[in-house]
Amino acid sequence: MRFFEGSHRRQLDGSALASENCTPTSGANGARASTGGRVDKSGGEIRALLAKQEETDPDTPGWSLGDLRRAKQRLGVPYRNRTGRWADVEAALRSGLFVVLQGDSDQFPDATCSGAFDGDHAVGLHPGDGADGTWLLADPLCTARRRERGAVLRAYAEKLAGGPTFRFGVFTTPVPREDDVNITAVKGEDWKPREGPPGHSNGVIRATPDRTAPILVRLDLGTVVRTIAEIEAAGERWRLTEHDGAPAYLLRSDWDPIVQGGDPAVDARLDAYIARTSG
Repeated sequence: MRFFEGSHRRQLDGSALASENCTPTSGANGARASTGGRVDKSGGEIRALLAKQEETDPDTPGWSLGDLRRAKQRLGVPYRNRTGRWADVEAALRSGLFVVLQGDSDQFPDATCSGAFDGDHAVGLHPGDGADGTWLLADPLCTARRRERGAVLRAYAEKLAGGPTFRFGVFTTPVPREDDVNITAVKGEDWKPREGPPGHSNGVIRATPDRTAPILVRLDLGTVVRTIAEIEAAGERWRLTEHDGAPAYLLRSDWDPIVQGGDPAVDARLDAYIARTSG
């Protein structure tokens, strides 16, 4: 089972108080995941939702989980703080919820990006099944997500709390599951954006075949995009293309084919490639 992830944001984004924004940034990553990319904020933008004098303790750096809860109320994203043990965190993750976990980062292995900092910290955890004993960690100090062992995450949280019971944050809307994608046809076709309101282009390219997925780019009317396959996901039809070296998707109803039925020259190369690689 695969859950929506969206882009990973770092706290070191050049915003004010960026070095203190581990909790706001983990909250930003959680909001993005739980809304399927609809709410896409940086840690600095989340921090700005709460004035300094409104914080739990304005004289200390960073945020409490209570501060994050108030910010999420203002953002309109469902979120709650819970008290429990590591088993409760894992239960939330297995039920499809994104978790914000505060702890002491000196428990992370030194060889990892998380181990570069020792001190009070906050990270995000993406949902999954944890079958291999690891969880998908969204550490706002790291440039990308990585897997981390549950035992390490438990030690991280318990050290800050001083015992096996601790507080953690939960985005209470389950993270959307990414539907299985079926390739229904391999056809090289050129497409151009349809016009929405007068002069407005519907030509958006998304990271995944999902209407709520992040928009990678919106192309001008008249722009031609080469696609190579037909995709069906969640009952909708998409075209597969490439953007910045990675797969990307066009919702068919927002685009028009220039030549319906495919480009024979492109199709021949695709058929030859499939023949070479399928055996």
